[in-house]
Amino acid sequence: PPRGSPKESLGGNFRVISNIELLFPPPFTEEASNLRFGLFFDAGNVFGDVGDFDVSELRTAVGLATSWITPVGALTFSLAQALNDEPGDDTETFQFNIGTIF
Repeated sequence: PPRGSPKESLGGNFRVISNIELLFPPPFTEEASNLRFGLFFDAGNVFGDVGDFDVSELRTAVGLATSWITPVGALTFSLAQALNDEPGDDTETFQFNIGTIF
């Protein structure tokens, strides 16, 4: 994203996000309709404006996810590896989310 200094992200007016995910049931189980696993590939970045878009600036990551559907909502755990992070990028290897799945 546009930066004022190495640690200060300024944001932008144009965001590109792409995600592809392969979902599958847990192996070796007969009935697990409330649990599923996934493999994913994400790409995206923020640009100052549409004219600043450069496909070579997209950041990418791959990972594994587990979603468990509970009465309070979906609990999703993700492990990811950034593929082309740059110095100053804020990356996360583990994420935990509570919410709905579409």
